[in-house]
Amino acid sequence: VSRGAMDIDGMGPQTVKTLIDEGFIRDEADIFGLDPAPLLELERFGEKKVENLLTSIDKAKTRPLSRLIGSLGIDGVGGVVANILADYFRSIEGLSEASAENIEALEGIGPILAQNVVDWFADDYNRKLIHKMRDFGVTMKAAQREVAGNALKGMAFVLTGTLPTMSRDEASALIKAHGGQTKSSVSKKTSYVLVGDSP
Repeated sequence: VSRGAMDIDGMGPQTVKTLIDEGFIRDEADIFGLDPAPLLELERFGEKKVENLLTSIDKAKTRPLSRLIGSLGIDGVGGVVANILADYFRSIEGLSEASAENIEALEGIGPILAQNVVDWFADDYNRKLIHKMRDFGVTMKAAQREVAGNALKGMAFVLTGTLPTMSRDEASALIKAHGGQTKSSVSKKTSYVLVGDSP
């Protein structure tokens, strides 16, 4: 539920603890199936709080595929790796069927990380979790790629810090829409480093 993952406003540690203690959440997928009526009976869960929480959960269902992958808790898979996986496999189904060799072939992913991804999707609990999230309407596919031009074709960008007018995800999408690539670290192939505040 964190900002870098599914970004669910109002789902802080105390709220999560309360929902678990009351039996409303038994696994991660249950977040997306919360019902307003029983929540309103809880202490400190007023009408406005419940409405805001459920609105935020609804928004989270349509987050980009990379955010979903990054939120699954796969060992070693943070935002950058989640973006690489989402960009290449384009769906949870595609990623879940990939072999360690397929995943390791991607730039920036080593054999241990690739095996972690395969092992996560091989686990029965995790497969049920994904199935349940799908039933609750969580987006499992990447959005259609927008192609706005090829002005940045052949260029590689590294983004760091907080950008002034857009998020790094938005900047990355804009670069890709114009034919460029984003990378997680500087190398000889880097064309530009885009630096925001607090890099």
